[in-house]
Amino acid sequence: MTLFRLWKARVNSVVLPFSPYFPWRNVDTLQQKFGKMIRARRLKLGLGQESLADKASIHRTHVSLLERGKRMPSLEVIRKLASALETTMASLMKELEAMDG
Repeated sequence: MTLFRLWKARVNSVVLPFSPYFPWRNVDTLQQKFGKMIRARRLKLGLGQESLADKASIHRTHVSLLERGKRMPSLEVIRKLASALETTMASLMKELEAMDG
């Protein structure tokens, strides 16, 4: 196999997002950052995914998908999560913007 084919196979196997200049360096997407933030806040309150899902009236698997950055939350879901996490939507967005730094 040629070096180009090896490189092409490597690039094609990389899951987006990645930096086009450094394909081996993954960059968090906005939804991944949101998920990390939700997980951190949930753990800080000592809640499990199921408890958070119950408080927010959403399904536990949806919480899991959000935390792993696999789903982009709707405004309604953000509102429900903010309420369940005892905060405001504005506070969540402010923290998310700070993570973008």
